[in-house]
Amino acid sequence: MQKNGKHTKPTASQTVDDDLDVPEFDFSRAKPNRFAERCAKGTTRTIITSTGQKKVYVSLDADVAKKFRSSKSVNDTLRSFL
Repeated sequence: MQKNGKHTKPTASQTVDDDLDVPEFDFSRAKPNRFAERCAKGTTRTIITSTGQKKVYVSLDADVAKKFRSSKSVNDTLRSFL
């Protein structure tokens, strides 16, 4: 990160678990996600990538998601249905 043109240290502590080599993070200042309730309702999300490609994300119920492991399998099944 840069602040006022100078590099600043990341908020993660520099201690690393020897077994995993993963840095420990301090979540003491974390805040709840204010959009979590909207996402839980199963809404559709449209994302436009940096290349201008539009991608649409749809939430699946857990029992349906168990049957489909990739977006390709979902798309193929829906295309055959249509």
